[in-house]
Amino acid sequence: FLGYGYSFVPDAGCVSAYRSPGFLFFLTGVYELFGFANFFAQAVIQNALAVVLTYMVYLLAWALTKDRRVGLIAALLTVVHPYTFYHYTQYYHTVLSGLFLVTLLWTLVRLEQTKRLGWAVVTGVFIALLAYVQGTILPATVLLSAWLLWRWRPPFAKASGGRPEWKRAV
Repeated sequence: FLGYGYSFVPDAGCVSAYRSPGFLFFLTGVYELFGFANFFAQAVIQNALAVVLTYMVYLLAWALTKDRRVGLIAALLTVVHPYTFYHYTQYYHTVLSGLFLVTLLWTLVRLEQTKRLGWAVVTGVFIALLAYVQGTILPATVLLSAWLLWRWRPPFAKASGGRPEWKRAV
């Protein structure tokens, strides 16, 4: 990783890289493919990720409210956020964290709505991806599980096949 502007605790430079292995590997891949000085390619990659993030914010807002207007307003608020389309290597971290977090929340909502094991697996994958970029998600997973327990308890959920939904949530 030498020569790419990374730093570790005793060094000066990009101070967030040593705290985020996912961010470190992402930047290393970008720099290996396009070079450290190719700011155009880096801007294109970051803006492409920002477009996907904006779409996922739309999907999440629509999934929660079932109102496309709310989804469009949420997407618009994402677009006007100062760091969404701002290019600088440090802000890749913001876009990646936001993308993984919003996608995680969207998969969690899909899990809550469908109660399918596949969505549980995808949600776990996004928890793992997010943990490599933003490790603070790990303590929050307890709250995400508590939200599922709350949503799958009566009267929100009906028992399926005589088995209470809270057992599935656990």
